[in-house]
Amino acid sequence: MIEMTTPGEDLYVGGIFQKEKIASFSPDRTHFIIVLKRGDLADNAVHYEIRLFDAAAAMKANGGTIILERDSSTNRPALEQVKWADNDTLTFIARGSRERSAVYSMDIYTRTLKPLAQSDGNIYSYAIDADKRIITFLAQQKSDNTLTAEEQHEGVDISTQSLFGLLTNRYHFDEDFFADLYVRSLVTGKGRRIVAIGRILAWQPLALSPDGKHLVVETYISHDLPPIWNHYLDPMLLSQLNVVRHDTSQLFVGEFLLVDLKTGSSRPLLNSPTPMGVQPDVLWSPDSKSVALAGIFLPLDASNQISDEVRRRTKFVAEVSIESGKVSPISTEAVELLKWEKGSDRLFTRKGRWEAGDVDAGADIVFSKHNAEWHVDSSVCAEMERSSSVSVTLKQGMNEPPKVIATDTETGLRHVVLDLNPQFQRLEFGRVEDLGHINNRDIPVDAGIYLPVGYVSGKKYPLIIQTHGWDPEQFWIDGPFTTAAAAQVFAGHGFVVAQVAQNRNDKNTLPNIREEAANYDALIDILVRRGMVDESRIGIIGFSVTGWGVKYALTHSRYHFAAATLADPSDGGYFKYLALLNSFPAMGNILERINGGLPVGDGIQKWIATGLGFGVERITTPLRLETNAPESLFSNWETFTLLQRLNSPVDFVLIPDGDHVLIKPWNRLASQGGNVDWFRFWLQGYADPNPEKTRQYHRWEGLCSLQRSTSKELPSQCIEATHNRLH
Repeated sequence: MIEMTTPGEDLYVGGIFQKEKIASFSPDRTHFIIVLKRGDLADNAVHYEIRLFDAAAAMKANGGTIILERDSSTNRPALEQVKWADNDTLTFIARGSRERSAVYSMDIYTRTLKPLAQSDGNIYSYAIDADKRIITFLAQQKSDNTLTAEEQHEGVDISTQSLFGLLTNRYHFDEDFFADLYVRSLVTGKGRRIVAIGRILAWQPLALSPDGKHLVVETYISHDLPPIWNHYLDPMLLSQLNVVRHDTSQLFVGEFLLVDLKTGSSRPLLNSPTPMGVQPDVLWSPDSKSVALAGIFLPLDASNQISDEVRRRTKFVAEVSIESGKVSPISTEAVELLKWEKGSDRLFTRKGRWEAGDVDAGADIVFSKHNAEWHVDSSVCAEMERSSSVSVTLKQGMNEPPKVIATDTETGLRHVVLDLNPQFQRLEFGRVEDLGHINNRDIPVDAGIYLPVGYVSGKKYPLIIQTHGWDPEQFWIDGPFTTAAAAQVFAGHGFVVAQVAQNRNDKNTLPNIREEAANYDALIDILVRRGMVDESRIGIIGFSVTGWGVKYALTHSRYHFAAATLADPSDGGYFKYLALLNSFPAMGNILERINGGLPVGDGIQKWIATGLGFGVERITTPLRLETNAPESLFSNWETFTLLQRLNSPVDFVLIPDGDHVLIKPWNRLASQGGNVDWFRFWLQGYADPNPEKTRQYHRWEGLCSLQRSTSKELPSQCIEATHNRLH
C-alpha cells in the first residue's frame, strides 16, 4: 500500500481525480510527460520520477523514458509543479535535503538542469512569463524567533501569539503556512522581494501575465473589511467576517490582488472576497490586458446591488480589465478555465465544480465576446486536443488498479501506455461494491464496501468504517487519504470495510455533525440487514473534519463501537477553544457555532450537552488517538487526559514529524499499520507476534484489563489476543 505507485502531482492528493490531467503535453503536442511517486520503506523516502513519451508513438509505447528522478525524505515533494516552458524545456520545483529548494529548467533531450530561482527554505509556487524573462515565486518566510533586548529585560507582552509558539520559544514568527513573494529577472539575475498587501498563503498559485508585467494572486486580507461584504450569503464566509478578533492579521478572508511587478505596488483586483471552500481559477488574456476569474463573488454596489440576490449568493465567471477595473460577467456555470484563444475573444472552459476537492470534469464550453458581452458560443466545438491524434487519460475503478491509457482520437483504438502497479497482478484484493445512497435526507450521502478476501455470503464479519470519502470511480487501496486508512489491508485480514462520502453541508454546525453520525448508523443498519457484519465487532476511524462526527457517534450512536480511532481530528473541546482563541479567533468562532455560544455562564451547559468536549465519560469504546505534529496536540489533549483520568482505555500516539495527510513511509506505517494492529486486537483477538511490537501490545493489554474491570462490554477479543501472545 505504501509503496504503490501513484500520480505525483498535488492535484491527486486527498482522492482528487482528474483523469484527463495525468499527462502534460508539450505546446506542439509532440511529447507528453507523466510525474509519478512511490514510497520506499527501506529508506523512509518518497521516490519521484518524470517519464517522457513520444506522442506519435504513444499507441505502441510502454512505460516511456525516465528523464529525472529525485527522492524526498521530508513532508514536501521532491518534484513539484512540473510544466512545459517550450517544446524542449520543462520547469519544476525540486527539493534537496533539509527543505532547501529551487526552481529548475531542464532540456528534455540533454537532461541539462539550470537553476532559475533558489531559496534556503521551501519554494511553494512559481510562474514564468511567455518570453521567459521574469520568474515570480513564493518562498518560505524568514522568521526571527529571538527575544528583543527589551523583551528579555521587561518580559513578553502576550496578545495574539499562539500558545504553541510561546511554549516553543517561537515569539516572532508568522504562521508557517504564509509565504513571501519574490520576482527575479532571468536575464540579469537580479531579484527582490515584493511586499504585497495582505498575507499570501503558501502553495497559492501565481497567475503571471504573458508580458510579465502584472501578477494576480489570492491573499488573506490585512485591512479593515468593507461593511458591504457582510451582505454576501455565504455561511462560512460570514463566520469569518463576524469573528471577534484583536487585529486584522487574524483574518482568514481572501481577496484577489493585482501586483505591478515593475513598481512593486499592489491593489485589490475586485471589491469582493473570495468564497470560502472554493478554489478559484485565474486565466490571463493573451494581450495581458484583462484576466478571467472563475468561482468568484462579483462586487456589490452600495447604491443598488445589496438587494441583488444573485450576486449575494452566486459564484461567477467574469472578466476584469486591468486598466479600468471594469468587471464583465461571463457565466454562473461552474467551469475550469482552459484556454483564452490568441487573436480572438474566445474562452475555452470545461464544466465541473468549484468546491475544493471536487473536480468531476464535464463537457467543454466555449464563451465568445461580442460588443463587450460574453455568451456561450454553440457554433464552436471545444475540442482542446484537436491538434493531436492521441489523448491520454488515467483509467481506474473501484476494482481496477490505475493504468495510463492512450486513445487514437480518429479510430478510437486504445493502448495501455503504463501500468502503474503491475505487481498487483500477484495480489488478491477484496471485492469492492458501491452501495449508493445510504440515507433518505435532502442531501443524500453515498458509501461503498470492501468485502473480505474469500468472502462467504451469510457469514458475519467484523466491520471497519472509514469516514472521509467514497468514490466508486477510483481505486483506493487505503482510502482517499493516507492517514489511518487501510481499506484493502483490512479486507485482506477478514474485515468488511465501509467508506462513507462526506456530508456536503457546512460541517461547522451541530445539526450537521449529528447528521454525519446518523449516516454511520444508517450504514450499519444496511449491513446488519444484509447479514454481513457482527454487531458486537464494529470499529470506526475519524480523520480531520470527520473527527467531529465520529466523536459524536461514540456518545450517541444506537450501536456500540468495539474500538475507534480519532486521527489528527477536528475537535470541539473546551481546551482547544482556549488554546487557539487569541491567535486563531476564527476557530473560536467555529467552536462557538457548534457548541451554542460562549462557554461562560449558562452557555457552558450547551457545551456540556453537545458531548464534543465535555461528556467524554460517555465514551465506553477503547479509543486510539493520533496526532501528526506537536502543534496539533491541542486537538486530542482534552479527550486523552480526561479519559485517562477516568481510567478509560485510551491510547495516544504522537507522530512528531508528520503532516496532516501523512507522507513519509515510516509515518504512514505507524498510522496505517498501527490501526490495522489496533482493530485486529480489539475486534479479532489477534496480536502480531513480531517482537518489535511487544511494547505496543503490552500497552494494549493494560487497556484490555482496564476495560474488563470498568465496562459491562466484555472485551473478549482483546482477552483472547493477550492469551495467545503470552502463551
